[in-house]
Amino acid sequence: MIQRDKNRPSVVMWSIANEPMSDKPEAGDYFKKVSAHARSLDKTRPITGAIDADYKTDQMSQSLDVLMINRYYGWYSDCGYPQVIEKQVNTEFNNWYNTHKKPIMIAEYGADTLAGIHMEPSYVFSEDYESEFLMNYHKAFDGLRKQGFFVGELVWNFADFMTGQSHQPKPATQTSDGGTDRVIGNRKGIFTRERQPKAAARLLRCRYWNLAPLKSQQHEGLSYCPVV
Repeated sequence: MIQRDKNRPSVVMWSIANEPMSDKPEAGDYFKKVSAHARSLDKTRPITGAIDADYKTDQMSQSLDVLMINRYYGWYSDCGYPQVIEKQVNTEFNNWYNTHKKPIMIAEYGADTLAGIHMEPSYVFSEDYESEFLMNYHKAFDGLRKQGFFVGELVWNFADFMTGQSHQPKPATQTSDGGTDRVIGNRKGIFTRERQPKAAARLLRCRYWNLAPLKSQQHEGLSYCPVV
């Protein structure tokens, strides 16, 4: 894959794993070899990987140039309590940086949402909860970016997709009381399976334009931009 795609300008990093069992003792030596091989194929790009393990036990991060963290505060843990997200993200990401002193980005964060469901106050699976959920993450990201080590944010995910008919078990690294059932597939998309936008799509469109260094006159003063 690296040999095939290394000249594509859209490729900025090579990821060597997604949520591996990187807290295992043998993981350190394994990812050291994998990252070394990736670097031998392309010396111009950083090596990264998506981490699900705890910062105290992860063995993959020592072999990475940029750390990607997948986290679901407010969904798989403390579901229904978006007000705790900002503090949790700030605390954990500072712990990662203080331990490894490497650039960090979030590679997954999101909440299952049923299009057209609205509740006030917000409730899980509603578009209102997803919007509140995202805005609390964005508050945390803005604070981390000012500290200098936070380099990017990737939402999970683009569009809803079908999954198998099974109960989603509680991940071992998370503290929720139990698993989350899928409602006819994974509904964390900011678009539906038919590619129709949820409220989150407009919120993220506004956020990304506000983060852009060059502003477009077409997107100034968007009426759906939230006031945080």
